[in-house]
Amino acid sequence: MLSYIYMMMTSWAIVCDVWYLPPMTRREGESSIDFANRVKAEIARQGGLVDLVW
Repeated sequence: MLSYIYMMMTSWAIVCDVWYLPPMTRREGESSIDFANRVKAEIARQGGLVDLVW
């Protein structure tokens, strides 16, 4: 674990995947919180992450 942290702190670049998702807009009658949760879920789905409730 410490060797991984050392490698991350001393490397010249961190290689990662970047996805550009299509623009999303609020649906009619959708609250800003519901919209934010929908966008968060789409980001998690695209990245293969777990969509946690905060």
